[in-house]
Amino acid sequence: MKKKIGAITFHSSYNHGSVLQAYALQEFVKNNFGYAYEYQIINLRTERQKKYYDRPFKIFDLKNNLKKILLSRYRTQLLERKNKYEDFIKNKLSLTDGEYSDMKEIIERCPKYDYYISGSDQIWKPTILDFDWSFFLEFVGGNAKRISYAPSFGPERLLLDDLTRKRLVEDLSKYENISVREAGSAEVIKQTIGKNAEIHVDPTLLLNSTDWDKIVGDRIIKEDYILLYDLKGNKNAYEVSRELSKMCNIPVVIVKENAKMHFLYRDFVKKYNAGPIEFLNYIKYAKIVISSSFHGNVFSVIFEKPFLAVGGKTDYRINHLLKMTNLEDRAVSSVEDIPLANELFEVNFKNARVVIEKERKRSRKYLSIALDEGMKK
Repeated sequence: MKKKIGAITFHSSYNHGSVLQAYALQEFVKNNFGYAYEYQIINLRTERQKKYYDRPFKIFDLKNNLKKILLSRYRTQLLERKNKYEDFIKNKLSLTDGEYSDMKEIIERCPKYDYYISGSDQIWKPTILDFDWSFFLEFVGGNAKRISYAPSFGPERLLLDDLTRKRLVEDLSKYENISVREAGSAEVIKQTIGKNAEIHVDPTLLLNSTDWDKIVGDRIIKEDYILLYDLKGNKNAYEVSRELSKMCNIPVVIVKENAKMHFLYRDFVKKYNAGPIEFLNYIKYAKIVISSSFHGNVFSVIFEKPFLAVGGKTDYRINHLLKMTNLEDRAVSSVEDIPLANELFEVNFKNARVVIEKERKRSRKYLSIALDEGMKK
């Protein structure tokens, strides 16, 4: 009989990176350990998270009226995107039959597992909207084994009050195997419980481009384009994209709406209806990718696309990725940092290829030991 693994992570937020990292860890575990283990994602979908992602579709919500007015013409696209996310979550992720809105419901109704994994993304950042203490496996009882694979405390220095720190100490001390996604998160573990956490790559890097090609599909946009993927309305990302568009005489495609940047984006091609699969497709076939997002840069590396990482010098997560792959020269802070035109599309991914393959092997070994496979061989 196969042993059972229950994973918990950000799998249902309408965020491309979150959903795709959940899918990637699932597929990596199944591909490498599926002969001995059944893998399920614990379907935690808090009311707080649902309300947040439903905001664009609520009629009476005074707080977001400005955003609604500015983005009203794209309401249909946003609804299409929501439906594509729900389709991906339903059909691509191995979820528990039940859906749980909080830890109490997990304790009462969730199946029991032999191993529990706190998956990746910023699930360990207590100040983030999607956060829930369930991500620290507080609901786990008995002799089940607690494991983490590459969760993150976020891109900046974490400030904790005494009560939160005390709770973290209690929770983290119960893990038998801890890995995190970047050095900054490893430092939090060291300061909190005095242990050295292993650092492993984001799950999206555990799958290679061939693995991702299985769901990417045929090219959607036929002509050349620059892809801008920016989550928070970074003005530098906008200016870099605009300047490159002038230099190369090709349009900018944007897949994430932002009310405060709405008028600056007016000349860009809006693809706000992009679900996880379309997002991958737009990166794979872009002439160049401009992104201030961690996962925007990750998938640029996976597909070996020319890219510029806006904020890559200051964001812990992006900086760690660029250093690891020897691609620090792709980090830009402003228009002044754009490489010369003849260097813009010349990116050497050879070292990145070698390093990432080594990291995949390290991750497999870590999970093999954590899942007790190492003791069987």
